[in-house]
Amino acid sequence: QISNATKILPAAAVVGDSAISSSSPTSCSSGDDKVPDNKIQAPSIQQILKFAIPAVGVWLCSPLLSWIDTSAVGLLSGTTQQAALNPATAVTDYAALLIAFLYTGTTNLV
Repeated sequence: QISNATKILPAAAVVGDSAISSSSPTSCSSGDDKVPDNKIQAPSIQQILKFAIPAVGVWLCSPLLSWIDTSAVGLLSGTTQQAALNPATAVTDYAALLIAFLYTGTTNLV
């Protein structure tokens, strides 16, 4: 027997538009599983875009800044300076990716 705390409910039972009152619980397909009192509201497309567009912008900042550095050094200096810049840019970019766990981990704490 599975206890009430570990029963797996279908997504339609917990995701929806309105909250279900506790006085009239709805049953799932098996007949004895109770639906939670409040349903989770799924985010709208507008809410997803409000989050996704700045996230993509942050993701594109590092390559864009690397291209700007490379073009400035290429225009203002010689090939030796540009040859020294490329490994430095790669190390900086990979170091930022290496510590990406910090903002990924702390985002879940908010």
